Amino acid sequence: MEYTEYRPGRLILGNIPHGGELFESIAALCRAATVRAAVFSVAGVVSSFTIGAYDPGQQVYVTARESASREIASCSGSVSFRNGEADISAHIVLADDQGAVTGGRLFSETRIFSGEIHLWEWTGPPPMREYDAATGRMQWRFHREQRPTAPPGNEHTRMNRINHSDGM
Repeated sequence: MEYTEYRPGRLILGNIPHGGELFESIAALCRAATVRAAVFSVAGVVSSFTIGAYDPGQQVYVTARESASREIASCSGSVSFRNGEADISAHIVLADDQGAVTGGRLFSETRIFSGEIHLWEWTGPPPMREYDAATGRMQWRFHREQRPTAPPGNEHTRMNRINHSDGM
């Protein structure tokens, strides 16, 4: 498994403009706040949406666009970079006024009637999305930073502090 570690950065809360396109709004927020990598959740109502599901046989997303208002029951995603631009990946669950739900991978164009975003920044080198030939999908590639090594004796100092606080 390929992975890297990040530290939490800022928590940014915002309103998505009425009529705004969701992906464009998230990218604009990231540019304005100089965010290079993050996870997010969105609450609110869409006025139109495009969702899809991945077909592994064809190695493509099959999408459907609908012009209908739906409550966002759940929407979460991530921001990374591809070709120097914010690359937004999100999944959504939408509910109609009868309680029926639909969901899948979210695509542009998705218009917001009313929305709020909670965006949690990651600090560290942003993951890059690159094509994965085995799956036919864009997947993260990580570029690790060198982690600073602890000065000698830090482990013992920390252990001593723990032992003293425990009464040992």
